[in-house]
Amino acid sequence: MVKTPEDLALMRQSGKLLAAVFDMLDTQDLAGRSTLQVNDLVERFITEDLAARPASKGQYGFQ
Repeated sequence: MVKTPEDLALMRQSGKLLAAVFDMLDTQDLAGRSTLQVNDLVERFITEDLAARPASKGQYGFQ
């Protein structure tokens, strides 16, 4: 499938957001945290710091 310039721009922006999440996680001491705590940390970072929406939120009934 050939991507349009607009598609590529959206994919590039998505990749930058994901990179920001991984950069934030690299600064955290996650030892001893539950996966739910990590999920909450990441979700808060995405919604508050990045002003974005987690891609899987609401997908297949996932809350």
